[in-house]
Formats: sequence, structure tokens, C-alpha cells
Amino acid sequence: MQRVSLPAPLLEHHPTDELDIDFLYVQQAPYLLLKTQKIKFQPVQCFNKISNKKKKKVTYKRGPTDIINGVKKVIRVHTNRGFKITCVNGDNEFNKIEGKVGTDVKICTARQHIPRIERSIRTLKERVQCCWVMLPFKRAPKLMIDENIKDMVSCINNLPHKQGISRTLSPSAIVLGRGKTDCNSLHATFGAYCEVHIGTTNGSEQRSVSAIALRPSNDEGGYYFMSLDSGRRLHGYIWKELPIPNHVIHRVEELADDENALEIRLILYSSSNNQLSFRRRYVLVFNRELDKTKLVFTR
Repeated sequence: MQRVSLPAPLLEHHPTDELDIDFLYVQQAPYLLLKTQKIKFQPVQCFNKISNKKKKKVTYKRGPTDIINGVKKVIRVHTNRGFKITCVNGDNEFNKIEGKVGTDVKICTARQHIPRIERSIRTLKERVQCCWVMLPFKRAPKLMIDENIKDMVSCINNLPHKQGISRTLSPSAIVLGRGKTDCNSLHATFGAYCEVHIGTTNGSEQRSVSAIALRPSNDEGGYYFMSLDSGRRLHGYIWKELPIPNHVIHRVEELADDENALEIRLILYSSSNNQLSFRRRYVLVFNRELDKTKLVFTR
């Protein structure tokens, strides 16, 4: 895909921007969300899991070095496109990065939060909830959760923002130079069960592998999948989507159990401890007048 050029008037009128950062938690796993105030570009950073099988305790590698590297990467991407990040706004948790990211860092006071990033966290949480509420898995490995959050962030960045600096260019086009998303290349949905073609040597070896669809990898029809054999991510572009049988559900939950994953209860919260905890149940209701079946939410 051809890289989108940045209009000169856009850079002339908006040469600088500020970066808001904060943590959100999904299934008790931390994710660093960053968002520029004017451009509205928001990347997310995942953290590797550190498991202690003896104590059955799971921690995450999110020290100052990991946070600093993530912030510097976002600043560098904006600098390459001609924008200058003049300030990084965060709460007391980010005191450790002051003077280490190449720009000013403003820390808000105790029990004070940045409303812009909190609003973005809530929007992302709602998108994630909508994806998981209809899936049959009671537990899921961290790879699926990570890729789902990345997919939701990518979808948000690929659409022009009403309050951004451009009504026609998306934040991804402005910062990364990506073109418009071709919806014709989006053939798989997150969580779908697929048989992915892995090639052949004209022998008797297996030519496909059972996997779970994660997210698009490019604009040419490629997708990331989670292999049900190894639990690792694989890259493919030829697959067949099938109904999800019970043994696939059990296999996904087995991979989650190996990581001591919690049961998915749609508990998502940010570092300000504002929690959203609920379960949704849907029933199929037959409407005799319209002769149709519809999905109804029940409490």
C-alpha cells in the first residue's frame, strides 16, 4: 500500500502536540494506553507475563525501562512525521519517567486524573466487552486478550476523529502514513475457529492447522491466528472458517489454564479503580408478528 503523504498546511497549523498516558487493566493484566491530544492517535503497549508456578502468582514486566521505551517509541514516530511532542501528561505512577523521555513530563496530583485519557480508556473497555460478550470461552490465554486490544485500538486509529486535526485523514494516516482500510480484506472475525493452510511438500504431512482468528496483519488479506496446537501466534492468508465445536472451546480454556488465567467475567478497570463488572445474558425471542427471531438482552 502506498504511504499517505502529510498535507503541508496540516503540519504548519499543528506542529506540536501533547501526549496523555495511563494504565488500564483487563483480566488483571496491565496495558499502557497513550494518546495525543490534537491528533487523537492512541497506541497501546502490552507487557510480558512472569509466572511463578510454585506460588501460583502472576506478575507482569512493566518496570520504568519498559514504560520509557514505549513512550520514546511513540514520540519518535511523531517526530519522524514532523510533529513535536512538547509534554507528557500522567499521574503519580509515572514519576519514574521524569527527565528520561526527552520531553517535559507533567504529573497530576494525588487522586487527580486526566479526563481525556480516562475517556479513551472507557471507550476501549466498551469495545473489548462487545467482542468477548458473544464468545463461548470462559477463559482465554493472554495472547487472545492482547491481540483483541490491539485490534480495537487499530480500528479506532483507522477512522477519522471528529475532534482531530483532520476530518478526512485518520490518526493512523497522519502519524503512520497508512491508507484507508479496505473492508473487503476483512474476512475473519476475532475468536472465529479456522483451519489455516500452512503449506505442503507434496507428502503426507498435515497441510492445515486448527487456529483461532485474532486480527488482520496487513491490507492484503493476511491475518494473525492463535495455533491450538502450540498456543502461539501464526501468520496466514488462506483459511477456512468453521463452526466452533466443543473440543475447540475446551482446548482454548486448557491453554488459558496453563497460564493460570482468570475466568472471563468482563471485569475491566483503569488505574483509577473505576470498575465495570457485569455479566450479560442473551436469549433468542421469536416474534410471531414479524416472523423473525431477535436477540434480547436480559439481566
